[in-house]
Amino acid sequence: MFRQIKKKTIFILALSMIFVLSGCSNSAKTEETSNEESVRRESDSTKSKIIHMDYGDVEIPENPQNVIVTFNQGDVIALGIIPVGATFSEGSAFEELAENITQIDGWEINPEELLSLKPDLIIWGSYDEKSYETLSKIAPTLAGDFYSMSYEERLRFFGEIFNCEEKAEVLIQGFNSKLKETQAKLDNAGLLNKNIACIEVIGDTVRAYQFGRGGSLVYNMLGLSAPEKLNEAFKDKTSIDISYEVLPEYMGDYILLNTGKDKLVDNKVWENISAVKEGRLIQASSNMFWFNDILSLSKQIDIIANSMLEK
Repeated sequence: MFRQIKKKTIFILALSMIFVLSGCSNSAKTEETSNEESVRRESDSTKSKIIHMDYGDVEIPENPQNVIVTFNQGDVIALGIIPVGATFSEGSAFEELAENITQIDGWEINPEELLSLKPDLIIWGSYDEKSYETLSKIAPTLAGDFYSMSYEERLRFFGEIFNCEEKAEVLIQGFNSKLKETQAKLDNAGLLNKNIACIEVIGDTVRAYQFGRGGSLVYNMLGLSAPEKLNEAFKDKTSIDISYEVLPEYMGDYILLNTGKDKLVDNKVWENISAVKEGRLIQASSNMFWFNDILSLSKQIDIIANSMLEK
């Protein structure tokens, strides 16, 4: 279906260079933009093209200018497109790049909120007939579970929408190379055969993920495994809840924790897990591993690899 301060500064600068070189047709105007370019862009905004979706063909602007995106803004930003509205970005790899984007609610449609942004294209992260009818009255809408698409398929889809097919391929190839390089580093360090549990605290239990919260990256892309008992419990489930009483039985060599340690203060069961006691804990902001766009995946690889290699 067509979803330390110095290090941070370097990351943002690197991304900025990518955007400058991307050449996407609707990147932000600068003071150096010529009158001829302005006229061309104005002309393009009146043209349209057809995007084929499962629910039918959608006519969208040839060169969208004011885009609203839910949950997948990281990929759009990576292509050099800054949406006028998007869902939350707090704790993400692209948080600073999204600081001037108006935050919207991606779960409940607020027509007034969306209309105020004057979008000419809406990319909505789910589809149902009633919601689509509401959204399409505001602007041409592409709706679907883009979040569950592979990063390659999603980037190519967005590349088609924004006339950035070549840039999408560059991003995909760059990430694939990084993935292979990371696997090689872990293998050389004797870590590729280690197992990891990807978890977060949910109320009085711990939720372990097979796909979300870094699971897909860890297990499907990097090729690391889940602890044996945890893997058996997953079967065809995307996640499972584990009580603290039996938690140590499901943990392994490393733990990827998607929760602040403050929620585990004075928890004796947690403190006595081998990976915790021996410092084999991989941790980031609670939202960092929520996203699965190309910018987030790249940052997540760094967090996982650097943490494992430093232990």
